[in-house]
Amino acid sequence: MISDNWAETEFCTLDLGDERLNKRLVKMTQGFLKTPESPINKVCENWGDTKAAYRFFKNENVDYR
Repeated sequence: MISDNWAETEFCTLDLGDERLNKRLVKMTQGFLKTPESPINKVCENWGDTKAAYRFFKNENVDYR
């Protein structure tokens, strides 16, 4: 099982140009690791987090490459 701080360790050198984006990625990754089969709205704790996740993926500074 992956520990809760795995995402923090894995992405510690990541720079998406905004610290809030870096933190959002870590938070979302922690949620997806707990329930990888769940959709975004189930992984996020509330409506605000769900909207933030969609904004994260829509952000031009976020690229999977």
